Amino acid sequence: EHTVGNLHCMNRDDVKLVTLDAFNAAAGTAYGSVRELLFDPPSFEKEVEARAGLIPTLYSLTPLVVVDAIPEGKFTLALDAKVYEDTKERLVRL
Repeated sequence: EHTVGNLHCMNRDDVKLVTLDAFNAAAGTAYGSVRELLFDPPSFEKEVEARAGLIPTLYSLTPLVVVDAIPEGKFTLALDAKVYEDTKERLVRL
């Protein structure tokens, strides 16, 4: 739908595409392909650092899809993701 900096925003579900080069620059990594990224992912800290450099909201749940090149025209993206809510309980003796 539109591009903001290195982010390419899709028109549905707030999904954002980013090229591997932009991801490497944001994360300080040197992946040669998305396949390499899939089989040797960065640490959680590196991923959070990259997301913070690309998406202004810290710990955003927006799907960020890394691609070798931004596709032209229409395409279908099928995602299977799970989000687990973090619950913190404090027990107090009365």
